[in-house]
Amino acid sequence: MDEITIERIDNAIRFVARLIDAVSDAYWPILDRLEKERDDLLRRQARLHRYLGKPVRTARGGAVTVPGIVPKRDNPASNAAQKEIF
Repeated sequence: MDEITIERIDNAIRFVARLIDAVSDAYWPILDRLEKERDDLLRRQARLHRYLGKPVRTARGGAVTVPGIVPKRDNPASNAAQKEIF
């Protein structure tokens, strides 16, 4: 099975939007679910990236770095604590 990505969900959202426009409003529940899945995936990625100190993708496709909880590599106390956790 292929990985679920934001890009794949965005493509599906555009496809379903075209179905709604051309065929029927019956597809709205699918569009709603895809939007929810996309938002959930973005939130999970943002949380993970925040803790890892990585750039976070914004809803508009940009990226920002969110300060996170990342132990300093040059701090022996942080390194020891990290070893205990992992």
